[in-house]
Amino acid sequence: MSKSDLFIIVVCIFYPLNAACQTDKAENIKFRVQICNNNPLSGARILIKDSDPLIGTTTDMNGEAELIVRSDYTICVIDPVGPYIEFKLFRPADSVFLDVKAKKVIFYNNNKRIKKIKLNIATPFSKN
Repeated sequence: MSKSDLFIIVVCIFYPLNAACQTDKAENIKFRVQICNNNPLSGARILIKDSDPLIGTTTDMNGEAELIVRSDYTICVIDPVGPYIEFKLFRPADSVFLDVKAKKVIFYNNNKRIKKIKLNIATPFSKN
């Protein structure tokens, strides 16, 4: 057996294993954003931080949006007019509820609450 034959055999064995280990399953995450007292925040931009090309969406009139993300922990940035909000997407959430006034994010999976976090929201004119 020559070296080139051995190389081909090794590539044929390890390439499928490597490809299987690097699968990035894309999932659809639903977002709902409210500003206060159950008032939806329309026009909020929801972005994946540092994505290239930029991956994002905008909330509709009901403050709702959907975004397809990879199955790894992805940092999301919600940038409504006013405060800048950044949080880490908690997996295996399939929907996210953001209350800007209460400064909280609640993560759900199959309509069950799985995690709640408090936010540190920076406004454009706040002193840190």
